[in-house]
Amino acid sequence: MDILSRRLYNGGFNHLRRRTGSLILRVPRPLTQLQTLTRLITTSQQTPLVNANKTIEEAHSHSQCTGIHTYLNTHRTLSSSALTATSMPAHEDFLAKNAPYVESFGEKGALPLLPAKKLAIVTCMDARLNVYAELGINEGDAHIIRNAGGSAKDALRSIIISQRLLGTREIAVFHHTDCGMLTFTTPQLRDIVKSSTDDLSVAQAVDNIDFLEFPELHQSVKDDVKYLKENPIILPETEITGWVYDVGTGKITQVV
Repeated sequence: MDILSRRLYNGGFNHLRRRTGSLILRVPRPLTQLQTLTRLITTSQQTPLVNANKTIEEAHSHSQCTGIHTYLNTHRTLSSSALTATSMPAHEDFLAKNAPYVESFGEKGALPLLPAKKLAIVTCMDARLNVYAELGINEGDAHIIRNAGGSAKDALRSIIISQRLLGTREIAVFHHTDCGMLTFTTPQLRDIVKSSTDDLSVAQAVDNIDFLEFPELHQSVKDDVKYLKENPIILPETEITGWVYDVGTGKITQVV
């Protein structure tokens, strides 16, 4: 060890590199997030999840949504051993993580119930979306209504409450690139659920669910805005706009 230290101190790193070069070259590169997930997933011989009527390029002419296709088409479900080996349950950190938030809570407890901007935002449940940060709004400014895909139909119940009881008069629909709702059809997802159990009540229940997937990103925004504008239960004076959020850059683009 002393000899090695002296060589390093005296500029002998080249000597060390020659001796260990083959080992250094063999050190594996860090895995990407997708590669890490892939190693935890069991392969399946079932039909690919991608909408069979379109290629990836056709379904995503306005987005960069290749990663999730590769992931979903190649792999299906986490093995039970992989699930248990990942980490401890997230809820075990809740109380500890909440304490600093409570300490810095300040005057937020005095915020009024009604949204200050009279705005309701309908957007996706995707974990990469931070609506407050991307739009520069704060707690108390707007209702954030989230579901899979940011579906206006799925959000209708919340929108009615938001408008009729809590005074919002503007709706902004946000969908995003790399969305999972572009990668499957309702019949395919029903088959996945049915294949996981022999319980007939599960099959009957899932057959009654429309998962509201969509094959094209920008058109899905236009369709949701049209649905809201033509829905008689939405207040006629409501201003409705449609947007796309790019998960790769953080940039938003107005579609409608």
